[in-house]
Amino acid sequence: MSGYLTSQMLDPAWRGHIANDGAHRLRQWMTAAVRRWQRSKMIQVLNDLDDWMLADIGIHRADIPRFAEELTDRELRMSPLAGPKTEADEESDAFQLAA
Repeated sequence: MSGYLTSQMLDPAWRGHIANDGAHRLRQWMTAAVRRWQRSKMIQVLNDLDDWMLADIGIHRADIPRFAEELTDRELRMSPLAGPKTEADEESDAFQLAA
């Protein structure tokens, strides 16, 4: 095994660059993973909406994945104001439709 050192290997700034590069790559990977998770949560929330609500927002059910892909990081962090529908909400909706 032949071993040799270059001036670049002995430079402390170069070693820091290698460490920073690894930290940078880890940060990029984590950011991408969080963004994928946020996008999948947004798709799930939008898929849970009924067609009337999606029409009010201005999107079609088939466009949900494309719509979620175009959202910014800030928009992906949004959370719905209303909680998930309960059985009582569904019964109330059925009565309103009957009226």
